[in-house]
Amino acid sequence: MKYLTLYFFTAMLISLITGCSKNIHKNNLTTQKTETAEHLVNHGQFEAAAKIYQKLADKRSALQDLFRFKTINALVKSNDFSTTLIYAKNINPEHLNQDQRLYLNFLFAQINLHYHAAEKALKQLARLSPQQLTPEDQITYQHCLAQGYTLTGQVVKSIHAQLALIPLLSATDQQQTLSIILATLQHLPLEKLDLLESSNLGDWVSLTKLLRKTIRSTPSSEQEIARWLEQHPQIPITPELLNTYLNHDKSPIPPTHSIALILPNSGPHTQQANAIKEGFLAAYYHNNTADRPAIQFYDSTENNSKKLYQQAVNDGVDLIIGPLEKQNILQLANIKTLKIPVLALNQIDNLAKKNLYQLSLSPVDDIFQLTMKATQQGHNRILLLHPDTATGNRLGHYLEYFWPKQGRLIIDNQAYSPDKNDFSTPIQRLLNLNESNSRIKKLKTFIPDLKAIARRRLDIDAIFLIGQPRSARLLKPQLQFYRAEDLPVYATSQIYSGLPNPLQDNDLDAITFCDIPWLFKQTYSGALSLENLKPSWQQFPQSYLRLIALGIDAHQLIPHLNNLQNILFKGATGHLLLAKNNHISRQLVCAKFKAGKPKLLGFTPHQALYPSGNNFNPP
Repeated sequence: MKYLTLYFFTAMLISLITGCSKNIHKNNLTTQKTETAEHLVNHGQFEAAAKIYQKLADKRSALQDLFRFKTINALVKSNDFSTTLIYAKNINPEHLNQDQRLYLNFLFAQINLHYHAAEKALKQLARLSPQQLTPEDQITYQHCLAQGYTLTGQVVKSIHAQLALIPLLSATDQQQTLSIILATLQHLPLEKLDLLESSNLGDWVSLTKLLRKTIRSTPSSEQEIARWLEQHPQIPITPELLNTYLNHDKSPIPPTHSIALILPNSGPHTQQANAIKEGFLAAYYHNNTADRPAIQFYDSTENNSKKLYQQAVNDGVDLIIGPLEKQNILQLANIKTLKIPVLALNQIDNLAKKNLYQLSLSPVDDIFQLTMKATQQGHNRILLLHPDTATGNRLGHYLEYFWPKQGRLIIDNQAYSPDKNDFSTPIQRLLNLNESNSRIKKLKTFIPDLKAIARRRLDIDAIFLIGQPRSARLLKPQLQFYRAEDLPVYATSQIYSGLPNPLQDNDLDAITFCDIPWLFKQTYSGALSLENLKPSWQQFPQSYLRLIALGIDAHQLIPHLNNLQNILFKGATGHLLLAKNNHISRQLVCAKFKAGKPKLLGFTPHQALYPSGNNFNPP
């Protein structure tokens, strides 16, 4: 018995030592990996560091949230924002110390700004002081602050944030930032500048007014600038930078005296072109000023776009609006050098050409904006219901591209036939009710008196719906009938006809969609509003209303193309910014149907289109 006890004691001791040895080895391995990752971070190799931290963060441990924090930091610094969302969603800040929690706000602000959720980012930046950050992070902080204010239309605050950047920057970067400040001030109307003249931006206002005069080539312009620099030695701006404002040839968009409008006068796109032209001319004639540019019209129906472009150049045109057809835009893109800028009225993904700008009602914007709104509401696992048509499948592909990019899942998708009234089959398949009914049927073979109700799937938290108003009005009640009444439904702008129709749209209640500001008087008012242009659009089908707005923006954007990369333009088709490849992207306004009428929820958290800086290659 004594030997037996000794045997068990020895075995337990060996087991304990072995277990401790494994834990010590495991801890040593974790320490080694952490040290390696920290070394990589200190040497700017953030992508390699992120891979190590990701593996540590994916394992359950007492330090899991700390490793998630370090992963987020490394991913943000390596600009891998889509992967960042996964760790940002799962981290528990309560497991971090106070300094780490503060810094997490800084990281989250950068993530939100990447997706242009500017208001949320500004709230997160407000939770910490730049003095708590390293000099390098202070630069990022001020850049974020300036970007956030710009995207929310707070121009003066954006200028102050950029001015706070100046002492932190190198001489070259200082000039770039000063140039942005000047461009921002140049964009402001004279009345706004007058109001700022007595503020602490008074010196900058006097410079802006001086440059506005000198741009018009008043005598002794260079001497006036030199005099201003002598009077303001505290501002580190160079004469070379200021003199660029005197040289018209260096401006990407020269002063516009004559505009070419290239649209088809006949053919399949004539009606659409007429609606765009109607909006354009409404805006043109509203601009009743002496320096209003002349308009020359060119028919793109049968004429080659290259020839039309050359003809416009020979006619002395300063800017071309159009064409509308994609094949004609491609023809222009094949011209070796575009001597005068072109604002095309359609979009070709991944097409980039100097002096070729693309403004359109692209469904890519609609889908991405809708996913951003759903993300803002905290949805992760969704179902997709789309029409079995070429357009429906294409929009479905866009959604399947964007939603996973944000670290979310599409659990299932079903196509429906839009010409039918009964959508019970695709809905039951989507909600797994057919499987539930099958299980009940099998059980009844064993228990004939069984009373059971089919249950829908519970692994999803929202539905995305693509469809026209007619289909949507039929689909929503049928979704409710099949026990999906508690699931939020998000739909593309196609479901809204463009005008309130409470009687017909009553069945759309509780559906959220995102659309252009021009359709709502709360977000677009004035002489060019939907209400005031009623005589112009009444001649067209309701489905063409958005094309009227496109025509308005095509005209109103002309003086703003220079600054559109830095300053949000509040247009009829959305809040507009210039993104990658000279694509002009649109921030939309969202609404939810209530009693058959759209009730505004505000603009999407995303400010510029689809994610600028990323190539768009959907499946």
